[in-house]
Amino acid sequence: MQTLNARIQEQFSSLSKGQQDVARFVLSESKLIALYPAKKVGELTGTSETTVIRFCYSLGYSGYSEMQNDIRKELLFSKPDADPMKQYHTTTKDIIEDADHIRMVIQQDVMDLQMALERIDLTVFDRAADAVVGAEKVFVAGVRFSFSPAYWLWYSLNFLLGNVNLFRGQLDDTVQLISKINQDSVVLVVSLPRYNEETLAFAKVAKSKGATVIAFTDSEISPAGLLADVCVLAPQPSVFKGMAAVFSLMNAFVTHVAAKDWPQVQQKLLIYDENWDLWLEHREMSRAGASKGATGRQRQNQDEDVDAPDGAFYE
Repeated sequence: MQTLNARIQEQFSSLSKGQQDVARFVLSESKLIALYPAKKVGELTGTSETTVIRFCYSLGYSGYSEMQNDIRKELLFSKPDADPMKQYHTTTKDIIEDADHIRMVIQQDVMDLQMALERIDLTVFDRAADAVVGAEKVFVAGVRFSFSPAYWLWYSLNFLLGNVNLFRGQLDDTVQLISKINQDSVVLVVSLPRYNEETLAFAKVAKSKGATVIAFTDSEISPAGLLADVCVLAPQPSVFKGMAAVFSLMNAFVTHVAAKDWPQVQQKLLIYDENWDLWLEHREMSRAGASKGATGRQRQNQDEDVDAPDGAFYE
C-alpha cells in the first residue's frame, strides 16, 4: 500500500496549482490536517474546501476523512518528539538573540540530526547504494548552496570507488561531461533550497540518456524529487542551521556504499596506503637532495665571499 507521501509524489505534476498548494501543506503540516476539517484546511492554504476534497480524490482517497484517518494513524504510531526543546530556537533570529547562542546552535544541530535519523528510509538507502555500487560511472551534481555537500559526497565516493565525476555548473565543460553519461551511469543530484536550474537541467539530460537519477533533496515534490528514480530526504538547511544533518546523512550514505562493496573498498584502501608510503619516501628523498644541494651552494658562496675584495658588493 502506497504511503501518502508516495501518492503525492506520484500525482503532484498532474495536480492543479491549488491542489499543489494543498499538497505542500499536507507534507509540511500533517498535524494540522489531523486536527482540522477540510474547510479549515482550505482557508489555511488559501484555496477552498472543494479544492481540498478534489485533492483527496486525485490521490485515490474516497474523500477527506479517509486521508485524514491515514494521517492520524501515521502520527499515532510514529515516534514522539524526543524533546520539547524542538519547538524553540527554530529561527536564526531566536538563536542569535539568545545570550548562550553557541550552545543553542549545537542544540539545534542535535535536534536536526535526531529528525534526520527518524526520517531515514533504509529501503531507499539500499536502492541508492546498490545503484551506485553497480554503476559503470557515477556523477555528482550540486552548485551554489548545494555545492559544499555535493563536493564532499563526490570526494568521499571517488576516494572509495574511483569512478566518480563532479559537475560544478559553469566551471565545467558541461557537454564534455554529459557525453560520458549512458544508461549504466548513476547521477547523484544534491538539490537544496534554493533549487538551482543548472543542477536540474543536468539531471534531466542524464535521465533522457537512461541514467539512474538519485536526489538528495528536502522533499519528494521538490524539482529534483519529482524527477528522481530514488529520493533520499535530507533536512531543509539554511545558512545558519541544518547543514550538520545534511553532511551526517551523506556520511551515512557513503558508509553504506562502502559496506555494500567492502572487499573492493578494502583493496583500494590498501593500494592507497602503499602509494602514500611510496610518495612520502620519494618526497623525503627529494627534500634531502634539495637540502644537500642548497648546503653545497651555500658553502661555495661563503668561499667566494672570503676571496672578494673590500667593497666588491657595492656599486
